[in-house]
Amino acid sequence: MIFDKELMFVEKENMQNVETGTLGRVLDLGAPEQGKGRPSWVAMVFKADTTATGDPEMSFALETSNEANFSTPRVIPLPLPTPVKKADMKAGMCLCAPTPLCIERYVRLKLTTASPITCTGMEAGFVLDINS
Repeated sequence: MIFDKELMFVEKENMQNVETGTLGRVLDLGAPEQGKGRPSWVAMVFKADTTATGDPEMSFALETSNEANFSTPRVIPLPLPTPVKKADMKAGMCLCAPTPLCIERYVRLKLTTASPITCTGMEAGFVLDINS
């Protein structure tokens, strides 16, 4: 799988004690050649095991808006195993979900978790034309 650097939310980041909230950076899909309207998938690749106290339930979603400041974002859950568990986020694992068709110009990745997690070396972003 090859990530396009311009379509990555998270790029080899080490996330320490992350709780519910957005991860990485906002993507502007309205910019030229950013893939809006093309078949795509949201993929997350883990370079090391995720750790947490216990085994908290986690879910991922996209927040999307036509406004760069996300004053009224829409939250669209990603169709991944529900709930996502630590075992799904071990070194070498990949979670992948089709991108919802109803995303707007600005998009960011959102994590919801019952307790803080630590994930070292996570990459996440859009993958285009996966079956081409």
